[in-house]
Amino acid sequence: MQNDLIEKISNYLMEQPQPVSAFELAERFLKLQKTNLIATEKIMTAILQKHPQFSQTETGWWTIKEIKTDSELFRFVICKIFPETTPRFRMFSISLATFNKDTFCDTMCYRVDYDAEKLLELCRQVENYVGNLPVFFDGFGNQRSNFSWLLSYAAPRHTNRPFFSLVKIVKKLLPTSHITSPDELSSFLLGTYQTGGADVQFENYKKQVLQIIELLRENGITRLDSLHLLLSASAPVDFSQYAFDENFLSRAPTCPGVYVMQDKAGQIIYVGKAVNLKRRLSTYFSAVADLDEKLKKIRQNLYDMQIIHCGSELEALLLEHDYIQKYRPHLNSQVDVHTRQNLVRERYPQILFLPSAAENKIKVIFFHPANHVILRDVNRDGSNVLELKQDVEALLDISAHSSENEVSAKTEILTSWLSQNSDHANSIDMRSVTSVREALRLVREYVMNFDPCVKHIFL
Repeated sequence: MQNDLIEKISNYLMEQPQPVSAFELAERFLKLQKTNLIATEKIMTAILQKHPQFSQTETGWWTIKEIKTDSELFRFVICKIFPETTPRFRMFSISLATFNKDTFCDTMCYRVDYDAEKLLELCRQVENYVGNLPVFFDGFGNQRSNFSWLLSYAAPRHTNRPFFSLVKIVKKLLPTSHITSPDELSSFLLGTYQTGGADVQFENYKKQVLQIIELLRENGITRLDSLHLLLSASAPVDFSQYAFDENFLSRAPTCPGVYVMQDKAGQIIYVGKAVNLKRRLSTYFSAVADLDEKLKKIRQNLYDMQIIHCGSELEALLLEHDYIQKYRPHLNSQVDVHTRQNLVRERYPQILFLPSAAENKIKVIFFHPANHVILRDVNRDGSNVLELKQDVEALLDISAHSSENEVSAKTEILTSWLSQNSDHANSIDMRSVTSVREALRLVREYVMNFDPCVKHIFL
């Protein structure tokens, strides 16, 4: 019985992107409710500290220790070859860097010289640097063949070293993407292309690879063997079984939002949120869906979907929660997962300002830790600020008469988001506001000078 419990907790923690509180673990696995929080902490600590796979953070939350072995880590070499034209020969330079433990290290740059002795020595240096690690290219031109020739010149023996192409990975993850050049790949992954010398372009390439790693991890691919399966999987999707086609996915916006999936009977089967709707929706129809049981099940039941644009990830998170609570889709596993009490987070009443999906509006969120979360749209010119008077009065009234209540899921979602996005938290701290008139003045001032890229907290 004890072993089963530990296995269940281990599996649960492995699926969570963040550490989980002892309170949530006790409630989920021990069915403890309305228990003294200190007692709950002691009970879970007594259970988990005996097992080395569990780790406790500085805030007292629990996570699973990362098991780092060569087969489970993305450890590889990235390579980019830059052609150079001379009066007599077609030369090239080569830049290499090792990706290990989420960062690049040991960047090396070589210029290929066709002098026999120099070339042999250079090839041996490259061979020693790469070893048996996989090598990543962007997937354009003759980079892989030039690199293979270079290695074979120094070590003609057969090698099973794997090669990967960034553009092929993107096309597998996001089959609706159409990328035909290095410029388009960089623009797709980074939104920009840095022109310049080899050193500037190689730094740009590093950033592209980091985006690819993030995409892979978002889709549960954290091992090189899983990446091999992804690239070998063939997943031409038959869109005739859906009420939408491939063009619907290719036209999906890149903004945050919520997607609501329905079966043929019109029943809502799944609700999800995304920071980038186009990127997220594409994964349901990529080779990843054939490797993930949850994605396969969703796609098998799917017939139609609705997309709701949001101005920010926080708005999408709150809307996703509302939809899940309202419709209780049977394929949503996170119906009761969002509530995660964090006893160390500072909670106080505030008015938050975030972008809106409508260009001429700003999303204003009235928040109080006593389970009060209200979203409003305000015109950028401040013309309807006075309509917020009742919301401000309610917030001040709660602040004056608040008492400790059980924390709601929406409060936890908002507080959790703020704790991870403090640099983007534009707000009015209501603890320093004494009147409705003053609050409305601050709201108007902020709305008319709104800049989501600049953090500003009115005191």
